[in-house]
Amino acid sequence: MLDLTDTIAAIASAAGDGIRGILRISGPGSREVLQRLLTREYAAPSLVQLSETGRQDFRPRAFEVVLQCGGGLGLIPARIQFWPGPRSYTGEPAAEIHTIGAGPILDQLLLHLQHECGVRIAERGEFTLRAFLAGRIDLTQAEGVLGVIEAQTREGLGTALDQLTGGISAPLERLRTQLIELLADVEAGLDFVEEDLAFLDRETLVSRLRTAQQAVQQLAQKMDQRGRTGDLPRVILRGLPNAGKSSLLNTLAGKNVAIVSARAGTTRDPVESRCQVNGTLLRIVDTAGLEEDELLLESASEESIRLQAQSLAGAISDRAEVCVWCADGTQQPLAKPEDFVVPFPGMQSQLLRVATKSDLLTQETQQSLRVAGWLPVSSRTGEGIDLLCEMLARTVIGDQTTAGTVACTAVRCRGVLLGASADLLAALRQADLGGHEELLAADLRMAIEKLGQVTGKVYTEEILDSIFSRFCIGK
Repeated sequence: MLDLTDTIAAIASAAGDGIRGILRISGPGSREVLQRLLTREYAAPSLVQLSETGRQDFRPRAFEVVLQCGGGLGLIPARIQFWPGPRSYTGEPAAEIHTIGAGPILDQLLLHLQHECGVRIAERGEFTLRAFLAGRIDLTQAEGVLGVIEAQTREGLGTALDQLTGGISAPLERLRTQLIELLADVEAGLDFVEEDLAFLDRETLVSRLRTAQQAVQQLAQKMDQRGRTGDLPRVILRGLPNAGKSSLLNTLAGKNVAIVSARAGTTRDPVESRCQVNGTLLRIVDTAGLEEDELLLESASEESIRLQAQSLAGAISDRAEVCVWCADGTQQPLAKPEDFVVPFPGMQSQLLRVATKSDLLTQETQQSLRVAGWLPVSSRTGEGIDLLCEMLARTVIGDQTTAGTVACTAVRCRGVLLGASADLLAALRQADLGGHEELLAADLRMAIEKLGQVTGKVYTEEILDSIFSRFCIGK
């Protein structure tokens, strides 16, 4: 565990030059660090503001200063924001230095703080870790911070912000409090069992247990879904050889990322590209064409390659949120989509059907395809591409909003919540059967402990390391 008595510092603004750069300081010695940093010639009023005016004076302060950061850079204008007490982000004295956003200035200022003012360079996620340990945020909110940092779509950012503001922890804490109160009633009955006093009737006990168990089970299922989808939604392009999948990928990506050829079977390995689709960042994967079994092959080695390509494509299909089935509109009888689309065993993704090469089709043919459930598109002219992007974004957003948690929280917590649900089911069975109250209380205690692991009421050093090591320095 890191030494929390250190005063730490790090660059908090994004890498690269900008109008403003931010350097963050936190720790019990933050006030003294700032006093050593300020030049008395140019910052006498600021030093007065920094001086201790009262033990309970925790008001935040902001003032313009001139800093001497060494390294031959001379005096640097800056604005300091100072939080003297526990109302800061980290729950301890903290400050931010806003100055010119040039990399050399920020780097030299950080070195000056380290060597001349006695601060330690912060580790990854240490500011947020201190906020958690001070009780300013819980673990799910800390992971919400990470979700905000890593968000690459508007929807992902919205989910992370909701989690950061207590969208998960608040209902979980209410549920945990209810279970603690229920446990208190059960154990009170155990204490007075000889006096034959009933603190809780059996019907109320069963009802409260069932409600809690269902709530935990539903949250576990949502997190299980979010844990499978991963960080970016995946869209897979499937279809027969020469169906226009690679051309469609290049069109969606806005550049040539896949080889396009009239020769069938050009694509063997999956080709993936991150594509911005209507403001939503997606991972779109082009896969090998699904070849018919009766297709004659040149050699046994070619057949082995074909089988491996199909195996890879099938594995990706199982993990994709959306499958876009591509069919050559000039070659295939597409009157009934269900007669043409090959089913994939175990595939959970939603299916969109597109008829490619629509620029070679008559308007009447295109209309009949739309009526039959196909979307005509042309990678050459761009026809139908905007509508396809809209459908992809709408489908993916619908999948993401049902999850409601950032991916790292889902991965960490789904097993814990399933365990808590199992504990509550065991307690519910004891209540239904009129079993031993001691066993029921033990099951309740285990469920309460597991819910505490989700929000961080119960944690280990290993759990904290696994979470905060993923942060960038300065957060």
